[in-house]
Amino acid sequence: MLSLAATPAMKSHMETQFNFMTEMSNKLCDSACRLSEMNVHLGQQMFEESLNAGRHMLNANDPVEITSIALSQMQPLAERMRSYHQQMLNVMAGTQAELTRTAESHIPEASRTAAAMADEMVKRANEETERAAQRQRSAMERMQSQATANPAGASAQHADSAGQPGQAQANGHHAPGAGGAAASSTRSSSSTASGRAPS
Repeated sequence: MLSLAATPAMKSHMETQFNFMTEMSNKLCDSACRLSEMNVHLGQQMFEESLNAGRHMLNANDPVEITSIALSQMQPLAERMRSYHQQMLNVMAGTQAELTRTAESHIPEASRTAAAMADEMVKRANEETERAAQRQRSAMERMQSQATANPAGASAQHADSAGQPGQAQANGHHAPGAGGAAASSTRSSSSTASGRAPS
């Protein structure tokens, strides 16, 4: 199994990816903070204007004046919403441009480190394949050496086992000869004794 966690190529690639993701996250966080500040500012302005309009309406003496006060608030509110929308578009466009610049600045480095990591993986894979092939060759050589050495040992064992029955057979032939000589001696003694007995 290949282990690339400690290789320089893997470390460099991971650091590049980490820096890229960190910078992208920072850009997105900055954009979110700007939008949040805009929302808070818009909410405060609308709340203050609503309070002022309510006070004026409470001090009004007739419905015509109340209607006039309400209509006078519509134009500033529309202007404020249009300004907010424009600012939001500017923030989003600026964020998109910053993200694009960040990606463009990191892509070459990320491509270089990725290529280096791929080269390292190929190199290590080739080395591992070569080691595995070397282990296979060594195992085959040991097996061939054992196969070459075993027939000689088997022949020697066969020769020893073949010699042992021949020796036993030879010993068997000698034993009957000795027994025959003993029997002949016994018969001679008996004949001698028989010849002496009548006298």
